[in-house]
Amino acid sequence: MRRTKTAAMAGLVAVILVIGIAVAHEPFGGPQKFPGQHQGGGFQQWDKVDKLADEIGLNDEQVEKIKEIRTTMAKDIADLKAEEEKAEIDLKNIMDDPAVPSSDIEKAVKKVLNLENEMKLRKMEGMLAIRDVLTVEQRTQIRELIREKMEQQRELRRSHPRGIQGEHPCGKHGK
Repeated sequence: MRRTKTAAMAGLVAVILVIGIAVAHEPFGGPQKFPGQHQGGGFQQWDKVDKLADEIGLNDEQVEKIKEIRTTMAKDIADLKAEEEKAEIDLKNIMDDPAVPSSDIEKAVKKVLNLENEMKLRKMEGMLAIRDVLTVEQRTQIRELIREKMEQQRELRRSHPRGIQGEHPCGKHGK
């Protein structure tokens, strides 16, 4: 009875972990979801603000500061990503062992999830640091540029709807 309960718990944890990992694994700069962020994105664009330097009037000091923040953030995320991948390997190994108690599996799952949350927090901190480099006027300009870009993307999606089973109507694009 206890072995069945442990196996059921391990199976449940495995399913939750696989779903969580699949949802959480977006490449750096990919479509991250933060509290208050709408489905279309937008907030994640703050880390690309240096590419709009001329359009929003960034000075050389601001551009350098933003580059420093992005470099530091990218290194921190890379370190955390490596830690997370190691934790996932450890988790998979202990889940393969039927003798491992559920409490050890739960600790390993929590470690993976904590590392994922830490990556999200670091990204948020970096984006807020970039935001703080901008003046209020530049923030307003960047918001408008982001809105315009999002609207252009929406229009592009509307003008190129997918056909049956995800096939592009012109047949040139794969599924």
